[in-house]
Amino acid sequence: MAAATAASRARALALYRKLLRTARVWPGPEAEKQYIRIESRSQFEANRHLTKPEEISEKIFEGESRHDIAWHYKIPYPRLHNFPVGSFTEKPSRITGPVVEIPSDEMGSLDEEATKPSGFRVCLSIHENISTCSCWLREGDMLVVRSAVLKRK
Repeated sequence: MAAATAASRARALALYRKLLRTARVWPGPEAEKQYIRIESRSQFEANRHLTKPEEISEKIFEGESRHDIAWHYKIPYPRLHNFPVGSFTEKPSRITGPVVEIPSDEMGSLDEEATKPSGFRVCLSIHENISTCSCWLREGDMLVVRSAVLKRK
């Protein structure tokens, strides 16, 4: 156990020296050099209490990875992560024409329950010589979409 602790200590000190050396020779502005020094010190002080060899190795690996990525891309700041798989952002609508609500017998009034079918919407999209007509029909909790492409002569 003592040998593992001594080896971890040696790796941690070597990483700290490597980070300080990198801050000294960093090709960017002085603010980035200062950021590297401050971030290195704060991370080492925050992880000073770790005693388990697995946790120590994990943090050393994280520090080495951050150093390698920063040196390769010349960006000292941590990498921003992408959105998790399965998440999405709304894209702007591709509909260019007007949206017209057409009342139907299925539409409920404002006094009735909100769970009643709400009728349907028709969207017209005109692009050069092609018109697209889309119809959304709400059937209970389902939304049914029907589309047609109309060509002009």
